[in-house]
Amino acid sequence: MSKAIYLTGNTKVHPYDEKHSGGSRQASVAKNPHVIADASAPSSRKRIGKFEDASPVTTSQINLAIELEARIRPDLEKMIGICAGRLEMDRATYLTGDTKFHLSVATSQNNLAKLFVARGRLGDLDKAIELYESSLEMEKAIYLTGDTRVHPYVATSQNNLALALKARGRTGDLEKAIKLHENSLRMRRAIYLTNGTEIHPSVATSQNNLALALKARGRPGDLDKVIRLHTSSLEMEKVIYLTGDTKVHHKVAASQNNLALA
Repeated sequence: MSKAIYLTGNTKVHPYDEKHSGGSRQASVAKNPHVIADASAPSSRKRIGKFEDASPVTTSQINLAIELEARIRPDLEKMIGICAGRLEMDRATYLTGDTKFHLSVATSQNNLAKLFVARGRLGDLDKAIELYESSLEMEKAIYLTGDTRVHPYVATSQNNLALALKARGRTGDLEKAIKLHENSLRMRRAIYLTNGTEIHPSVATSQNNLALALKARGRPGDLDKVIRLHTSSLEMEKVIYLTGDTKVHHKVAASQNNLALA
């Protein structure tokens, strides 16, 4: 399935194809940061900035294209600065007097946390986790009132916090991540699998995330749960994504891989 997804048109190799992942030659780096070229065919240079084809593409060229894309993207540091400034304004505006939580503040905290995770510097995960935890507490106070026990925003925040904790990997983080993934999955099932609905992409995602966390823990009995969760997610994703003439999808391929590794 991965070959059908990635090796299309004139594309003959892809970094996910293990036969080619280790042996590609180094592509020449042009002085123009927006130009990549096939090392064996200097005349085949194509400008990425104009979204023209860059074929044939070697693994080294793909890696180079990723680096060039990072240069072209908006500066992550500037984005962090903007989001941090917005969060400061939101806190000053909404958290006044006895007010301890506000949806705009929770949203700004989530946005900044995602950028810290993306940047990945030493200490960034700690900052992201602190922000995610604060946002989750706010969203619980805002949405889980009265008889309301589930909400999609709360489920998403639990999922995001769990992923950050699993990535940090300190003592106790994995157990916290598993509990959060379990709660997120429970909420998403209650929200989306109603009135005869048996499949939903958010439920499939939560099942896969919980399965990966359980596999990382590796206690007796965890592997059986992992296989059940991955199997269920795969069946959902086949129904969701493989419709009509669509025979391949990257999420289905990823779930097949996860199940096979379990």
